[in-house]
Amino acid sequence: RTCGEVVIEVKEQVRGADVYIVQPTCASEGVGLNQTVLELLFMIRRLRQEGASRLTAVVPFYAYARQDRKTDLRCPISASAVSQMIDKMGVDRVVTLDLHSGQIQGYFNNRAPLDNLGMAHEFAQYVRSQRWFDRQQTVVVSPDAGGVGRAHAFADLLGVSHIVTVMKRRARAGVVAEMQTVGDVQGYTCIIVDDMVDTGGTLIKACELLKSMGATKVVACITHGVMTDPCVSRINASSALDTLVVSDSIPQEANLARADPAKFHVLGCAALIAEAMTCYNMGGSISTLFDRPVTPKPQLQVATSSVSPLNDGPGMFPATVVTPPAGGGVPPSFKSMSPGAASFGTSLPGSGGQTPASAHSRKASDLPPRAAADPPRVNSS
Repeated sequence: RTCGEVVIEVKEQVRGADVYIVQPTCASEGVGLNQTVLELLFMIRRLRQEGASRLTAVVPFYAYARQDRKTDLRCPISASAVSQMIDKMGVDRVVTLDLHSGQIQGYFNNRAPLDNLGMAHEFAQYVRSQRWFDRQQTVVVSPDAGGVGRAHAFADLLGVSHIVTVMKRRARAGVVAEMQTVGDVQGYTCIIVDDMVDTGGTLIKACELLKSMGATKVVACITHGVMTDPCVSRINASSALDTLVVSDSIPQEANLARADPAKFHVLGCAALIAEAMTCYNMGGSISTLFDRPVTPKPQLQVATSSVSPLNDGPGMFPATVVTPPAGGGVPPSFKSMSPGAASFGTSLPGSGGQTPASAHSRKASDLPPRAAADPPRVNSS
């Protein structure tokens, strides 16, 4: 509405259905972060009132995740407030990617558990497909002490034994006073693993520190590319950062248009989340998503149609995928899921529908058959 209110309207029958709401709570072109949070809350409430049997909120990017603790005497723990609002609306399960800190999972009660999926396998698959990769000459770098566990898990996937930690002392939130490394990087290719990049200032400083200590190449694999200005300009101008790889948990079309294509790559997260949704719908365990081996990157396929509901099975609810309208912040890879090829990727404007080489795909044999019916449409304004 012109007054600024968010209005949700469900145009399809969902009574008795197993509904998946795909809504990253991030800012995108023409849509603010707080609006996407409200859209998610209102969609959960409206669909619950419509009689959906089970509601799963798929939130690739979880808003306010960095405000997970008190950093000052009078500041709120906003991540906890968001989780309580989502829970109160009546959701049954929440799925997200690479939370800023694992403790956020504890903000949800047992009735509405949160599953924290990781992009580590997708990043490891990308790294192992690069010609420059040599496990004997590669070191995994944690940008802070809190990310050491993430770096260890990533190093195990790559078969790398050398791990380095960057220790930072912050002057205030978002401003680093000084840095130093714990570990040797002389003559190594450094892979920085983190959950989020915002303005890019800390990332570029870490890359410059690693290069000054003798690193031959610096690559950053970061799940959530928030990339507020002047992040893209800093990446393009930096000679210390060779490659930045992010997921499309946040839409990246605008950044792809401005960034140096030789330095900036985007991996799709739709295949990972679709596999988790398949496990939920079939009553399986998502532990297979964490235990699966890293395999060579499959040949990419071009997606040609929109998301289709998961196929029904004996004793299962009919599964439906619900997404907000265009411009609502849904990653493009969710809009390009092909029921025939089960391919997932991002189609860029002017590319003729071609999927970029950095996107992710799956063969049809990896997923169960899909029904031909179109998913319900949810309009918001």
